[in-house]
Amino acid sequence: MLCAASVAQISDPILQSAQMPTYPAVALLTVKEGDVKLSFVLDQNGNVASVDILSGDPSLRAAAETVVRSWRFKLPAGLFRTEWRYETTFEYRFSGRELESGQIATLVVTVDSFHHLKVVSDQVKPGADSHIQVIVSPHVTPTIQKR
Repeated sequence: MLCAASVAQISDPILQSAQMPTYPAVALLTVKEGDVKLSFVLDQNGNVASVDILSGDPSLRAAAETVVRSWRFKLPAGLFRTEWRYETTFEYRFSGRELESGQIATLVVTVDSFHHLKVVSDQVKPGADSHIQVIVSPHVTPTIQKR
């Protein structure tokens, strides 16, 4: 017989700090978009112990993995688990805006939760000299701190 406590929803850990996502330079130059799906395991202190890349374009994978490895979580209190395994998806997209020399490119990072992040960049024309300006657009109240 199951009791109500055994089937209750276990809350997710709280993401307390993270490195700011970027759009990989190689992917910008080769005009690569796509999703990167990762699985990660947290240790008992809320640090990322391991990361497995499940799918995604090779030019986008390393950037997503680097961000996930920087994450630090506060684990739910009172739960005794041997493994904290989660999945996340990074969406890398272009805004549709192509820049000339001297224009400022905008990188918008949208964080729905640690389960889904969207990274959108303006596209720089080949040979153009531009700078990146970062705008973070959270759908929820973020707890992420820029390092």
